[in-house]
Amino acid sequence: GVEAASCYQLNSACEPCEELVQYMGAVLGTGLSTRVGKDWRCVMNKRIGISYRHQNYRLVWLDDKVAQVATTASFFQGRELHLPLLAQASLECSESQASLKAVASAHVSRDEGIVVKPRHGSNSKHVFLWPNPQHAGTAAVLESVDSALNAWDKSWKKESWNQNAVP
Repeated sequence: GVEAASCYQLNSACEPCEELVQYMGAVLGTGLSTRVGKDWRCVMNKRIGISYRHQNYRLVWLDDKVAQVATTASFFQGRELHLPLLAQASLECSESQASLKAVASAHVSRDEGIVVKPRHGSNSKHVFLWPNPQHAGTAAVLESVDSALNAWDKSWKKESWNQNAVP
């Protein structure tokens, strides 16, 4: 069977289904391919295909930058193992946008480095690195916040179903 690493629990949503287990056995056990790289690609493509068919929404948190922080911390008695999530906002909520901009402005005033990125997307599009935000100024940093809030990229249409389920 499939088990988690010692001292950890495997989230049931992450367990491979029987179809994938059988396929992995066939590829790795009977040598459907002689090249390890192709074996891995075959298994990966099969897993992606199964994921599209099943669309298990319990996996969306793995691609949601906001949900990752809290979910991961819940596995480790509240200990945050991700980079801190300082603030987030949605286009539908002007109050959350104002709060996000206030946090960003505070970091500029203290010249504390920050990263501004959209909640959606996994290819580093519309990501802004501000190691010394005072050098750029508050207006530039807040412009990057607006850009991230309104971000879209054509590559996002090619992401997996669970990445596209992220708000």
